[in-house]
Amino acid sequence: AVEYGGHLIKKTARREFVLRHTTLWYPRCGTRDRAKYDVTFRWPRALDLVAPGRYVDGGVASGIRWERRIVDVPGIAVAFELGRFVFERTRAGHLDVTVAFGKRIADDMGSRARRETVRAVRDALLYFQSLYGNLPFDQFVVVTSPREFSQAFLGYMSVAESTFRAAGADSWVARRPIRERTLAHEIAHQWWGNLVGWRSYRDQWLSEAMADHAALLYLDRAGARGSEGYLAELAAGWRGSLGTRLRDGRTLESVGPLVLGERLNSSKAGEAYRAIVYRKGSVVLATLARSLGERPFLAMNRALVDAARGHVLSTEVFLESMERMSGRDLGEFAANYVYGTGIPEVFYTYRIENDDEDGWVVRGRATQSSSHDDRHRAIETADGGWDVLRERVEHLDVATSDLLVPLRVELQPVEVTDEDREPRRRRDRKRRERAAAPPDA
Repeated sequence: AVEYGGHLIKKTARREFVLRHTTLWYPRCGTRDRAKYDVTFRWPRALDLVAPGRYVDGGVASGIRWERRIVDVPGIAVAFELGRFVFERTRAGHLDVTVAFGKRIADDMGSRARRETVRAVRDALLYFQSLYGNLPFDQFVVVTSPREFSQAFLGYMSVAESTFRAAGADSWVARRPIRERTLAHEIAHQWWGNLVGWRSYRDQWLSEAMADHAALLYLDRAGARGSEGYLAELAAGWRGSLGTRLRDGRTLESVGPLVLGERLNSSKAGEAYRAIVYRKGSVVLATLARSLGERPFLAMNRALVDAARGHVLSTEVFLESMERMSGRDLGEFAANYVYGTGIPEVFYTYRIENDDEDGWVVRGRATQSSSHDDRHRAIETADGGWDVLRERVEHLDVATSDLLVPLRVELQPVEVTDEDREPRRRRDRKRRERAAAPPDA
């Protein structure tokens, strides 16, 4: 039983309310342990409270509103938001879903954009429940927050208002895949990060990379219109972000492996954690899925959620489980991409052929080599002088690496005129004439 108080809420310049700290003020027991929660909130009457759990009782006393809520499924924390909200509701299978939009952002969005957001939340919940199993509660709450980041706890998620802000209708449409990816990523944390936790900071990459991988699956197979170009950009752009050069000449990816977790961030590489854990982690999982088979990989994930529900997962147990269920040795894969640094350089060549039976066919070849750094040192020559020796240092052994890079071919429709069709018509007529000709012709 925990009772504490203080100035936990602050008012922003826009006269909105946020917690001074997003986790330290929440009722919680840590990231490894789980607990059920019986929570009573008290807050000013003029404001709305958004919180998870089953409503038990509530009312108003001396100008103060209060509610008692019970969270029956063990989780790491109970979160909440305070403010003025516009509420939208829907159902996703057995779940009653409430989406609370801050009054200011709700007015900016309009009713149509709010309905689109609610639909995206519902569709992502239905999709992930089909992959990983039903969530073990009946109510799910989504709330916007003036903070600049999003978070998810069991039965609850807060989404940064910046995710929804768009200057004009065109911008709103163009940002749809990014917006839906953010929503899907946070919803996927219901399974990866909440139902199944991480053992230590060295294993937190599993939660983030799994959620990001799941969000990309959603966009690819059941997600937003217009996501094709966005996914193509991600497939082509992951390597560029990881290959960014730091001031000391190293690549961003070489700062450390996935299992270094939050220690990847430093004054020399402030973006390393997000680039490596999210982008590289997602590519590593996509590689593992293609290596083991995408359908079997999803089935293994479902089995892992069932087995580890309510517990924490370590990197070692995750890899051992994948090996046991697939019958594959993942030692070299893990050494290269989970515990080690370095990514291959992959060069593509391709050609497009017109096949009379199958239509257009794209044939290509991918050639893999190792990325590298050049190191220099001064050496003394035989005549007593000095020279600079340059050494090439490979980041990984290509012979033992296996990176099945996500590849997407994007086709753009073009308008074909009658003049363009005429040569094809003549070819088709000649084929018919040859087919109709007698054998001795």
